Amino acid sequence: MAFTYRVKLAGFNNPLWAKELPSKLYRDLVKSLYNNDDTLFLQHLEYIIEHICPGILEEGLNIIDKIALLLYMRSICISPDLELKANCSNSKKSFERKVKLEEMISKIESVKYHSSVTHDNIVVNHSVIKAKDEVYFLNITQDLEFTYLLASSIDNVIINDKILLFNKLSFEERLKVVENLPLILSKKIYESIIAIETEITKTKLLTISSPYVKDTIIVDLPVSASPKVSLEFCKLLFNDDLNNLYKMTFNLVNKGNFSAEYVDGITPAEQLLYWSYFIQQAQKEQEAYDKASKGKDAPSFGGPNLNSNKESPSEFT
Repeated sequence: MAFTYRVKLAGFNNPLWAKELPSKLYRDLVKSLYNNDDTLFLQHLEYIIEHICPGILEEGLNIIDKIALLLYMRSICISPDLELKANCSNSKKSFERKVKLEEMISKIESVKYHSSVTHDNIVVNHSVIKAKDEVYFLNITQDLEFTYLLASSIDNVIINDKILLFNKLSFEERLKVVENLPLILSKKIYESIIAIETEITKTKLLTISSPYVKDTIIVDLPVSASPKVSLEFCKLLFNDDLNNLYKMTFNLVNKGNFSAEYVDGITPAEQLLYWSYFIQQAQKEQEAYDKASKGKDAPSFGGPNLNSNKESPSEFT
């Protein structure tokens, strides 16, 4: 039975069980960042999310829960720490910073983002933008922002005890429903969504200050349902060195004698663990070899050892 780990997301009543992330999928995700194509990167993220939690996107996973899920995944399958490199523009110096993912998970889990809006006999329950809709918000024009925000943030509409679930509709169908809502209700929903965003951004998800210049903030990312902020955070979260990922696979196959299929199928964290065992074993073997070498006789030309107690023959005796 495959290993799974427990994930608690605010948008789901019960805890979820997520699968491990294979190293090959993670390597492909990091590789997609090198294309500088946001659409392609989002598609890779969706593919990974569906791999670790099948069906969760269609169930209505929103942007905030998506970030929480990816933080859980990275902490379990890659590393519990996020190592970042940053540049201080004021001092012109670079520095490294290690961030504990557990702290960020705790911050994002405390965020509240559900609300309801009522008008006459209509009740609208909403949260925030859904993860599967993020691609629609790339390079969005201002005239579409209002309608798109409502179409993605509404969870359901109740009219006279009849409920319409938005996660059962396509994005185009949701847009049509929003366009037919009373304008006064639409404005109330929009204001409620903006109020939630204003409140949740008070929680800082990741803040990095310069160690060289006082009160200089290098990274300042809040908890946010904004697709733009979410995209930038995910780029930071998975901005690993692609060359190092290939080196790890190469070393485990060529020096550790693992099959390429097995190495690609285990998590990056397991790869690192196996490699640490290999290094430890190699160090022990080297120490044993060095110790044995010190106990050997001094080097000679290979002749027989002299016996000092034995008289040496002489032609003069």
